[in-house]
Amino acid sequence: MTASDFFWAIKTTAKGKSSGLDGLPAEYYQIFSHKWVRVYELIYASQFNKGRMTKFQRRAYISLLYKKRDRSLPSNYRPLTLLNHDAKFGPKIVAYRLRNILPKLLHSDQFGFTQGRSIRHALVEFQDLQQLAKNSGLNNAGAVLLDFDKAFDSVLWPALNLVLKHFGFGKNFQRCNHDFLLVTVLVNGIASEYFELGCGVRQGDPLSPALFVLFLEPMLNFLRWKTGHLGINVPNSKHPHHLLAFADDCTGILRNLRHTWVFIDSVQY
Repeated sequence: MTASDFFWAIKTTAKGKSSGLDGLPAEYYQIFSHKWVRVYELIYASQFNKGRMTKFQRRAYISLLYKKRDRSLPSNYRPLTLLNHDAKFGPKIVAYRLRNILPKLLHSDQFGFTQGRSIRHALVEFQDLQQLAKNSGLNNAGAVLLDFDKAFDSVLWPALNLVLKHFGFGKNFQRCNHDFLLVTVLVNGIASEYFELGCGVRQGDPLSPALFVLFLEPMLNFLRWKTGHLGINVPNSKHPHHLLAFADDCTGILRNLRHTWVFIDSVQY
């Protein structure tokens, strides 16, 4: 990563966003960007060579955002990891570079966090399949909707490393992505003691969406292999269409809803 890469990362960082533990806002780095770009070029080069972030970049605090239902249940809060801005410049550059690679690594039915694909495209394809099923007389066709609970937090690092290795990412890159071990939880303005994280990708990290869809791809590949024959046949297509995904929001397309439990059993497997 070059000084010009960091200049771009700093200048395109949104203003007015919450800072990490150091309290330095994006505006600070943008005003003094000419002083920082060469520094971060050297720092990140050293980090990737060692496969390890600096001590301060490995620390963050977690703010709990209430979602819905019972406020007394921890599961009804979304943990948002607030990082120092300088800990996000490198991942932002890597995420930008990956945008042209992800479409080649991910199946065409994964529409999440991938350049040239969006939830709008997924909805259009779903509507087209609905209409095709209707026109083909598939009166028992339907869809199974899947959602993963605590998706970002459920990523297992050993499994993520295997996936990254399979896709050709080096060991130092793998280590840097989960070398972020110490966090403190902020509740009503009071911070807990630091504790280690053992799984998950960081919500708030620019690279996390790409890491998550890569992590998810082997499971989706298994579903494609296990349930591909249950989908809807599309003219001029070699294989039935049977799966649509936007990150962890997955829809199984079935030409007959009697196959629902076959699909669900494949997920549980």
